[in-house]
Amino acid sequence: MASLTETDLRRAITDAIHQDDECIYLSGGIWTFAHRLGWPVAEIHSRLLEVILDVLGSSRTLLLPAYTFSYAKSRRYDVQETPPETGVIPTAALGHLAFQRTFKPINNYLVTGPRTNEIMSLPCTTAWGDDSVMAWMERANARLCIIGVPWHEACS
Repeated sequence: MASLTETDLRRAITDAIHQDDECIYLSGGIWTFAHRLGWPVAEIHSRLLEVILDVLGSSRTLLLPAYTFSYAKSRRYDVQETPPETGVIPTAALGHLAFQRTFKPINNYLVTGPRTNEIMSLPCTTAWGDDSVMAWMERANARLCIIGVPWHEACS
């Protein structure tokens, strides 16, 4: 199997977004390609996050799903401490100073970029309703970027 370089990764991310995209929702499964990067396993999540942030730049807003499905059973959720159950990229973002996490325990998101305050102020009375992050993404015409797996296997 061919290796992937950081340049390949940057090109793939650049090709997936349009120049005028202001908001990006990123999800997927890096297990399908991470082994091809040749990076130390312990560094993959943080290096990949840094590449994504660098390619997107500071003028775009990035949203990562940080769902905590276990809340339904445990009733425990700490916006800063509870690990996301959506993969290693959101887990890396949880400890990154640029990101803020929305407050709803099950359907929450890690957000960075110019529209972060707008997202953080959403009431989110339901996960899918008019005042939810999902509805906000639709209104903002957010670009859905699914990496590593077919989109229909990665979307809520």
